[in-house]
Amino acid sequence: MQASKSGSKVFYGFMRTILLLIISNVFMTFAWYGHLKFKHVALWKVILIAWFIALFEYIFQVLANRIGHG
Repeated sequence: MQASKSGSKVFYGFMRTILLLIISNVFMTFAWYGHLKFKHVALWKVILIAWFIALFEYIFQVLANRIGHG
């Protein structure tokens, strides 16, 4: 019974890591390619928004790495 609980804990940690990395990737995609849709906006504003989006990407990535590392 103990091995089953340990196995499910590892599985859920693994799935949580995968989900957080997917979320991180979505944020990074918007940060990198979102500026192409807003060519009429000042460059400094687009850069600021991209960095703000990348901050959330970084948060999800750090969480995923910590959970995945064990």
